[in-house]
Amino acid sequence: MRSFIKRILPLIATALFLAAPMQGAQAHEGASGIVKERMDKFSQARGQMRALRGALQAGDLASVGTITADMLPWAKEMADAFPEGSDKAPSEALPAIWTDPDGFAAAIAAYDEALTALNKAALAGDANAASNGFRSLGASCSNCHRSYRK
Repeated sequence: MRSFIKRILPLIATALFLAAPMQGAQAHEGASGIVKERMDKFSQARGQMRALRGALQAGDLASVGTITADMLPWAKEMADAFPEGSDKAPSEALPAIWTDPDGFAAAIAAYDEALTALNKAALAGDANAASNGFRSLGASCSNCHRSYRK
């Protein structure tokens, strides 16, 4: 039972993340500067996650490799998109980003590691590892949102 839960929980978290209503357009109203830039990047990442899911379901590891390669720069830039004072509405960032910078850095590192592992698995043609990597990537997103996003 425990191994079932360990396997299914990341799938559920990923499904919830991908099936979230498109609140982005409303949330972006009134956003400007770095807040708008990061909201746009996260909206783009949501679309890329959907594209990854489709590519994995189709067995198209070449597309998975291309999509993840396109996503990697954001993993490296993400921390810079949260300067002090950028938590005002319509930002969905929680104060924990700035009060727990080590935890937030660890959450970004988990995203980067999962994304890198997925990219490597796709480039190696390992469908099983890519599927596991996608679950890990989705879990990293969900875990970060749970702690650092409204």
